[in-house]
Order: sequence, then C-alpha cells, then structure tokens
Amino acid sequence: MKQQSALEMLVVYSWAVLLIGLFVALALVISGSTAPSSYLPGTCSIQPLLPCAETLLTSYNPSSPISFIMEFVNQLGVTMKFPANAINLTVTGVGSPGTNSYYGSCNPSTAANGAHIICYVKIPGTTQPAVGAQTSASFSISYYLCASGSACSGPYISTGTSTQSMIASKVALAYVTLSASPNVGHIVIDGLNYYTGTDVILVSGKYTIYGSAPSGYTFSSWTAAGNVIVSSPNSQTTVATVTGNGTLSANFGAV
Repeated sequence: MKQQSALEMLVVYSWAVLLIGLFVALALVISGSTAPSSYLPGTCSIQPLLPCAETLLTSYNPSSPISFIMEFVNQLGVTMKFPANAINLTVTGVGSPGTNSYYGSCNPSTAANGAHIICYVKIPGTTQPAVGAQTSASFSISYYLCASGSACSGPYISTGTSTQSMIASKVALAYVTLSASPNVGHIVIDGLNYYTGTDVILVSGKYTIYGSAPSGYTFSSWTAAGNVIVSSPNSQTTVATVTGNGTLSANFGAV
C-alpha cells in the first residue's frame, strides 16, 4: 500500500510540475510591459473538503493565450475522476469584452484522496485587465466519485469563486511545497492562511510568512530548501524569498 501511495503521489506531482514547467517555458517578454515587483497571492473557495490552494491568471502574448490556473486538494475520502471540460470558468473583461464562460481541463484526470489537482483554462482573445490588477471569477467543477470496490457515481458539480492578480507573461512562477513538523499548524503567506501539506504556485519574489502554531505547541523555526530562502529562520514572522521551486516548513515544539 505504501508503494502504491508513493506511486500515486509521484504521478500527481509529475502533473503539477509539468504544468508549472509549461508556464515557465511560456514566460516570454511582452513588448513595452512592466511587471510589478510583487503580486497579491490568489485566493479561492470551493467547499471545505475541496480546499483551494491557489489561482493565477497569466496575461496574453503572441505565443500563448491568457490562462487561468487553479490548484485544489481532494479531501473527499474517495477518488475523483474528471471528464473532459471539467471546469467552466466565468469571468468579466477577460478574453473578450463583457462576461463570458470558458471550459478547461483538470489533471490528473483520476485523483486519489489527498491528491493535489490543477485545473487549467485557455482563454481565447486579448481583452484583459492591467497587469497587477485583481480579477474576480466564478467557476464550476464537474467530477465523478469512485469508492474502492464500487462503480463511480455522478457526475457531481461543485461551484466556487476566486480572486487573482493578472500576472505578466514574462514573470517566472514557482511551485512551493508547504509542510510543518510535526504535521500541525498553518503557514500564513502575505496574510493568507495555507494548509500544511499544500503545494502553492507563487510568483518569484519576497513574501512575509508567519508560522501559526496550534494549541499546545509553540513556534520553533523555519526550514527551507530548493529556491526558497528564509531571512530569519528562528523568527515566527519573517520574509521568504522565492526564486523558483522549493519547500518551506514551519517547525513547532510542544509547550
């Protein structure tokens, strides 16, 4: 079972890394555009058992369309399966004038309980907010539920909302895994609370981080690896510099 779980996790993370790699590869310079030095992290909400980790909206350039990316976690206790065009995004002033809906895919198409899922919508057209502007959207996700040893049921539909900055296409994106030791508490990044064990998509830059200790524990230190550097590892509130993919862990000790 452990080997199977490890294989499932490898497949899930492979999908995620592949998608992020595609966006980094498509990070081309837009003539005459100047990107802000930092962006507000995206926020989204679906339902408690489908916690949303991050959303992004990348701007148009001649080599790639406007793109919406959303990451969430399957905590339904069973496997989810996603059909073609699993996500339907509704947004105003993006792609074309007015309010429009666009379909996209969610990967992996079969996601075990605990898997991180990335949904990706390509938006045709060139209408878009200014780089750095916050944009709100709503969406619906269609899926089937597959309990072990039984046939899949559905389709089911969950709806949600999101707010995200318009990211310049030349801006590099980073994939950061958040964790805690022991596996309790939360990590707050620029005022937004994230589950430990979550993988977030961040724009390369500096972020204020805070280690939120649960009852019975106290903050101890930060551990970072890869392309994440913490300025003061022993400070509960400090700054993390993200220049690429990496990990960030908040360490807590019992009181």
